[in-house]
Parts: sequence; C-alpha cells; structure tokens
Amino acid sequence: MLRPMRIAVAIAALAACKASSHPVDVVSVYAFAGDTAPEMQADVVSHDASGQPVDGQVTDGSGHAEIAIEAGGTITVAFPGAPDPTTPAISLVTVLAPAAGTEVDIHGPPHPASPGAAGVLLVEPPAFTADMFSIQLGCTATTVTSFPASIDVSTLCVTSDANLDVLVLARTGGQVTGYVAGRVPLADGFAMFQPPAWQTTAPQVPITSSTGARLFWSLVSDHMPFGADVVTTTAPLYTGLKIDGARLSATLGQDRETTRAIAGVPASVTIDASDFLPPVTLTLSFDGRTYTWAANDIGADVMNLHLEYDAATAHIVWDVVLPPDATGFTMPALGGDLSALVPEPTATADTTLQYVQGVNDGVNVYLEAQTGLSTVDALPTDGELRTARTHVP
Repeated sequence: MLRPMRIAVAIAALAACKASSHPVDVVSVYAFAGDTAPEMQADVVSHDASGQPVDGQVTDGSGHAEIAIEAGGTITVAFPGAPDPTTPAISLVTVLAPAAGTEVDIHGPPHPASPGAAGVLLVEPPAFTADMFSIQLGCTATTVTSFPASIDVSTLCVTSDANLDVLVLARTGGQVTGYVAGRVPLADGFAMFQPPAWQTTAPQVPITSSTGARLFWSLVSDHMPFGADVVTTTAPLYTGLKIDGARLSATLGQDRETTRAIAGVPASVTIDASDFLPPVTLTLSFDGRTYTWAANDIGADVMNLHLEYDAATAHIVWDVVLPPDATGFTMPALGGDLSALVPEPTATADTTLQYVQGVNDGVNVYLEAQTGLSTVDALPTDGELRTARTHVP
C-alpha cells in the first residue's frame, strides 16, 4: 500500500537542501472526486521550474492540503487517494502553481457510484405497436418489448423533490414512433406511471447548422439527461417531461467539438463556424523529459497535454494544464512510493495536445473519467465549451 508520509519526508529533505537559495511559499490545494466529493489521501506534489520535487503532502478528510511552492513551479495531484499496486488506473493532474496564498481546485475522476435501492417503478401505458421501448429515468435506461414493465429504481434516479422523471420512447426500425413522459411520485418505495395515451409527434426545436457537424441532442431534467439522440435540422421537446435545459454537442471530424449548454427551453439553435475553435496541426518533440511544440494561437483559454500509457502497476493517465501559448513542458519527477507506481512517460505514450475555450483559468480543473480525454473544464450552465485537439501517434 502507498505510504504517503514517505513521499513527504523524502521531498521535505530535498526541499531543505535547497531552502537557502530557493525560498518557498504556500498555496491551498483542494482535490475532489467528481464535482463535490472530497478526495481523501490524495498525493499532492509540488515541483520547481525544472520539474524537481519541492514538497509532498496528502489531502485530509476534506480533500485539502497546504503545499509549499516555488515561483514558476507546478503542482501535481494523483487520483484516486492512496493508490496501491492493485489500482487499475491512476490519473494525475499537473497545473502551474498559482500565486502564493491562493487556492487551486482539482476535480478528478468521480468514484464509482454505489447507489442504493430507492424502490420499484411500474410502467403501464396503453397498448402501442413498436419494435422496442426505451424507458428512461435520467440515470438509467431500460429496453423492453412489452408492458407492463417493472423497473428497479436506484437512488441516483430520484429527483430533488423525491419524484421520478420518466420518458418512454417507442422505436420501430430504429426511429421514434411514439412517446410518453411525466413526473410521478415515489412513495414507500413504489411509483406507477400510467399515461393515458401515447404521443406520436413532439414539439420541435429548429436547428440551423452551416458546418456539416454531427449533432447530438439531449434534454436536461433535474440535472439528468433524457432523449439523447443524433439530430439534424430539428430536435424534439417531449411533452410531459419537466425540461430545465438542453445540450447540443457538435463534432467536426474527430478533432473539434463544441458542447452548448442551454438553460430553459430553447426556441431555436444555430451552429456555424464561429462556434468552433480552428483546427490544430502541431509537431511534437520529446527528448525523454521535455515535450516541445510550436506556438498555436487559436483563441483558446487553456491547453492540455494529455498522456496515456501502461505501467507494470496501472494504466496511467496524466493531464498537464497549461496556458494556451505554451510551447513546451518538462515532466515533473515524482517522489517516494508514488514514483514506483507512476513511472515517467516514454516516447511510446499515447499523446494528445488539446486546446479548450470555456471558463477555465488553470486553477479549477475537471476530469470526467478515469481514462480517456477530458475537457479539463466544466460545462457552463448556459454557454459553450469548445475543444480542438491533435493526436500524436
């Protein structure tokens, strides 16, 4: 098992040797598993501008650590807290150290959900002819071919007012041919959805797109997605569903994506070239410690050097968050037991350079999943998050 104190002791000794010529200051680091859950026992390591360790700490029960920094240095947080040789994947986030006395918030991958059982939902609409029916509760979707249907409900599906949002889509030949939607109470572990009639048409939101982008639409009810589907010139608004907002993801090729969050019910949506960052084409060099690339001014707010590679101990995902005009980065050296779990990347690491335009200031970083690309920024409640990337084989 990882012993975080050995990291702190080893790095503290190193820092003491440097103290006379390299004064240090302190910043607050908060590590989260997902949006709000504190990441306890997460290793936090600071480095100087050359990538050498300055200090090492472990987050407390609130996901907080105070760590010494040097001007021009970086901070790295490892997720999950207290990894060991049996941990299948380890995610690391490295950011530039903020000003002394300030705070950096790192939202790492959420912990696997352990929902409890909230009860049972009985779905019993009138007879309707279709190939299959998708019963959506926001957190789950269940496919059935006939009714009545009894659906186990987890606590993740319960709305903020202790009800259930239900959307049932009938499909024939892959196309939606009917739907029913509503919000029903969950009382004493039981809910019943018995809509009086099927709807065969839904109000449509006109979508104008001049880019040829692939469009993916979903509705939001109580922070949960419903009706996710590919759309072209219109998108449905299912009557009976309590709609708080909508999301439209537009993808150009494999490398440019814009996700638009819309508060409330939109009257129409327009997507054009101005909604996308310009394409990215960069040549990356790596000398075994330092990555370098050409400057790339495309109007982004932040850039992300994303590395993935397999070690003997775990699958490693390392995200470095940098200013958009960065042209290189020296990978930091990790100390103590963490360095045994996370070897330095080599030239064979799967590498992506990603540029992000949103609300990211470099000191509030979000990772959505344990593996794979992240936007390193949270989707706004009403606005766009734009990404452009280039993959380096």
